[in-house]
Amino acid sequence: MPDKKKPDISVIAERLIPVLQCLNRDNMPTKLSIDKEAGIIKIYSKEYNIIKKASTGLPDILELSYATAEHHPYAIILYHTAEILKSILDGWDSDLSQEQISELSWRATEIKASLDRLSYFQT
Repeated sequence: MPDKKKPDISVIAERLIPVLQCLNRDNMPTKLSIDKEAGIIKIYSKEYNIIKKASTGLPDILELSYATAEHHPYAIILYHTAEILKSILDGWDSDLSQEQISELSWRATEIKASLDRLSYFQT
């Protein structure tokens, strides 16, 4: 069986443009975002909520942080940073409780300790 070449992300995007033009003509404004390096195409309404848009990438970051082996030097930094981002984006339109602030502070301390360990081993 011949090896089929995977389509370049640009080719996929070009094929999507007529569909998006039809949507725009039908008064459904959309936006196309292409990350060629990552091979990712995003299509979303032009009237998107920036916080919700930012939140859409968070599950991928969290999954990476959960799957990263603990012995990796950046595992703790990645994990706590992702959890901080999740807390902040989840509560964007409300006040943080004292408990939430305390947890964010604890996570920041864990990140600092991990950075200190990295600095120690690199000198």
